[in-house]
Amino acid sequence: MNEDYYKQRAREVRDIAAKADPFIKQRLLDLADRYDGKRKTSVTPLPPAPATT
Repeated sequence: MNEDYYKQRAREVRDIAAKADPFIKQRLLDLADRYDGKRKTSVTPLPPAPATT
């Protein structure tokens, strides 16, 4: 898959987002950003669990 494919997918997802309810719209816009490569997904590690005694 090339860059043009991902840009087209991002445009299509944004078109769908324009008609969606606010919750779904935000999720679709996040997806479009990932297609555009604007958003890098990163994992935030959890803090260590407290020691039980």
